[in-house]
Amino acid sequence: NRLGASVLMISRGMPFFLAGEEMLRTKGGDSNSYASSDEVNNLDWEALTPDSAAWAMSCFYRDLIAMRKANPFLWTAEPSCEILEGSVIAVTWSQDGATVACAFVNPGEEALETALPDGFWTVLLAGGKVFPDGGEVLGGSAEVPARGVLLLRG
Repeated sequence: NRLGASVLMISRGMPFFLAGEEMLRTKGGDSNSYASSDEVNNLDWEALTPDSAAWAMSCFYRDLIAMRKANPFLWTAEPSCEILEGSVIAVTWSQDGATVACAFVNPGEEALETALPDGFWTVLLAGGKVFPDGGEVLGGSAEVPARGVLLLRG
């Protein structure tokens, strides 16, 4: 879920997600709940307790939204993509001929060490942790987490 949400929130265009997905909502395998009961279709607000997985996921979505709002390059800069080893996707965002950000999407089960573009890069997203205003500064190379996204801003 975190990998999918991360990819969605760094993609171009208006992100959409289904109500309840941010709190790990399930319909118990009901593939078409149009005619199902309220028990199947209602949001389970009581699942949102501070120590629950649903709460942790809703906080992750909140932080992804804050990160997206704080980093307009995600919708203003021009992205380009390439496939690296192990099915890792590398994305770079450019404005006025300069690389302003990069991301690495790793769908694999193993972390991968990768070279970064020249310069120093501020971590915005690393696996399951979001830093809306920026976290650690990296240069040279970085580890792309397994089943995760590493997003860096220049």
